[in-house]
Amino acid sequence: MIIGALVRWLILALAIPAAGLLAAPPLSADPAPRPQEQRADSDDRIVRTLRVNDGDVLELHNIAGDITITGTEGNKLHIDARKNGRRGAAIDVEIVQRAARVEVRTRARRGNGSRGEVDYTLRVPASMVLDVHTVSGDVEATNVHGRATLRAVSGDIVASGLTQLDAAETLSGDVRISSTTATGNANIKTTSGSVTLGDIKAGGLKVTSVSGDVRLGEVSTTRLEVTSLSGDVEFSGPLSPTGRYTINSHSGDVRFQPSDQTGFELTAGSFSGSVRSDLPVTMQNLAGGRGRRNVQGVVGDGAASVDLTTFSGDITILK
Repeated sequence: MIIGALVRWLILALAIPAAGLLAAPPLSADPAPRPQEQRADSDDRIVRTLRVNDGDVLELHNIAGDITITGTEGNKLHIDARKNGRRGAAIDVEIVQRAARVEVRTRARRGNGSRGEVDYTLRVPASMVLDVHTVSGDVEATNVHGRATLRAVSGDIVASGLTQLDAAETLSGDVRISSTTATGNANIKTTSGSVTLGDIKAGGLKVTSVSGDVRLGEVSTTRLEVTSLSGDVEFSGPLSPTGRYTINSHSGDVRFQPSDQTGFELTAGSFSGSVRSDLPVTMQNLAGGRGRRNVQGVVGDGAASVDLTTFSGDITILK
């Protein structure tokens, strides 16, 4: 009995200090990182490769960080997500594949004030459909032939080599698009930023900029609607004989330069600026008064319709 009690007491006496050593942090002026902190380094990068089919949809929602998408051959979707910031581990990246859709989302954990970012680099099959959104960060898409919608709250939108652009919109940032086609109607929009389009073909094109210049170079479309509240608007490109082209700038100049010989009916008006044409215009009506100048006329056969308006700027029609 006495020996058994002594044995039990000895076991307890040894076990309690050992448990304390296991639970206590190491006694060091520079503590070693905890196991989860070591794993966070690898957790700061998520790499995934998924097999997808032609026409599958990529739906990507990011909170903060840049998104770069490149179309490639094959049927594999490569996702490389990199977390940035001291608390990158407080941000989760969710990747879910279901049916004909891949959903990628950045989520901040509740109750955490982390301001980390996630930068996405994706290589997608060229036929993939893009539905991309980010709150803060730039979006860039190249050589994708599926339908594409690109949106940001604060960031630039850059696209090249797309063949089915539906929308490129940002609240605060520039939009730059080149060598791109929209089979239907495309919406291009920025509230605070400039729009630059080059080598664009679209069935219909609507461009809106509240504060910034709009430059359209070699844009081919049958329906063009451009609105700029505070900025200049420049257009050059071929006209469709059945096309309608409307450009309106409240506080900025308008420069219109058709690149072919298609004729058009012209309506141009400026409240406090001039209207000038380098092309021969057969005047139908020339009106003014109280500083306003309105011109109605025909260039060539008058097949297309062109309506140019500015409140406080000049209008120039160039050869």
